[in-house]
Amino acid sequence: MAHCPTVFSRYGIALENLGSYLDAGINMGIGTDCHPHNMIEEMRAAAILSRAAAGNMHDVTTAQVFEVATVGGARMLGREDIG
Repeated sequence: MAHCPTVFSRYGIALENLGSYLDAGINMGIGTDCHPHNMIEEMRAAAILSRAAAGNMHDVTTAQVFEVATVGGARMLGREDIG
């Protein structure tokens, strides 16, 4: 599943929480659907919004967010040579 936290939050939408999707084994990737494209800010937003939605500051780790932004996106594309 692609997650674009900055765009979603602008429309008042939040993913339930990233941690629950990862715990369920769902492959997640982070996208940058807005201009300017800033993957670091998207990763930051994904972590903060997920923790807020879960009501738990330990819902998702920085390492998990980094993996979603790199390996998760590569998996979505069927690319094992990147990520």
